[in-house]
Amino acid sequence: MPEVKDDVVDVEQDTSFVDKWLRRQKYAWMAVGLLLVVTFTGLLGRGPLAKKTVSAGPGQLEVTYERVLHYKTPAVIEVHLPQYALQSARVRVLLEGAVAHSAAFQQVIPQPFSADPLPDGIVAEVPITSASQDGRMMIFQQPSAVGPITSRIGLEGGPSLKIEQFILP
Repeated sequence: MPEVKDDVVDVEQDTSFVDKWLRRQKYAWMAVGLLLVVTFTGLLGRGPLAKKTVSAGPGQLEVTYERVLHYKTPAVIEVHLPQYALQSARVRVLLEGAVAHSAAFQQVIPQPFSADPLPDGIVAEVPITSASQDGRMMIFQQPSAVGPITSRIGLEGGPSLKIEQFILP
């Protein structure tokens, strides 16, 4: 067997280059982390944390909406009506504030029979049909202004819920 000679190979490294590289890599990872946080909150689109649900209590009126909207981009507000409101053929829903003005609704499903004006919104008389037997009502809105907005959605003679949204350009 031939004799193996073990020589030590000395490989030099540029420690200043490695330090600069690691510092810059740290900033890149922070940027990626920030981008993920912004995405999950819904600032770049409809992320998993972008929706919020508010309720007047168990078995009461419940509203699910998007916290962050985008200018001229349609959004949906989902209203879950309580069981006692589904007993009649019609229910009167109050839409006040931005949902009737700066982020005005474009369509309500099921389509209301009538709408009466209020000082800061409308009262829509919505039919209870076989499609809405589960107590769900959809309000499609399209924001026409940038900034924070506040709306109020409620039942006539019943609870109303305040929703706060922010519209990005």
